[in-house]
Amino acid sequence: MAEGVLVDVAGSLVEMLLSAAFEEIGLLYGVKGEFRKLVDTTEVVKGVLLDAEEKMAVDESVKAWLKQLGDAFFVADDLVDKFHNKLLQRRVMSGNEFKMGQQIKDIREKVDHIRVNRSFHLDVRRPIETTVASRNMHDDPFTECKNRVF
Repeated sequence: MAEGVLVDVAGSLVEMLLSAAFEEIGLLYGVKGEFRKLVDTTEVVKGVLLDAEEKMAVDESVKAWLKQLGDAFFVADDLVDKFHNKLLQRRVMSGNEFKMGQQIKDIREKVDHIRVNRSFHLDVRRPIETTVASRNMHDDPFTECKNRVF
């Protein structure tokens, strides 16, 4: 896995979950607490990712842990996209709140379980901060997706 890919995915996930759109989604679907727990867990895991990515070349168990984590992050990212789409649909019609709430709880528990299983003595490291070009999208990471045709 390219160095820092999971750090970027984790950072993107946290950024989306902390956005104004997800504040609204959390309130609408009653999953604000689950979003917060997923953000907290993801930030804890993010702290050891750089060290883990370095160690995966020599430690198969770290490599397997990173694969599990990567799979969970990509599922979480897909679920975040589904939540956003549901928000857009809800503005037009009602949605299925319980199912979405259970899904976010399930993925948060999966990421938390994977985090707990990191018994590799990984060191917490902070990635080098990079400047992101400012967007004129009113702090909604999904604004640019609204105009796309899928």
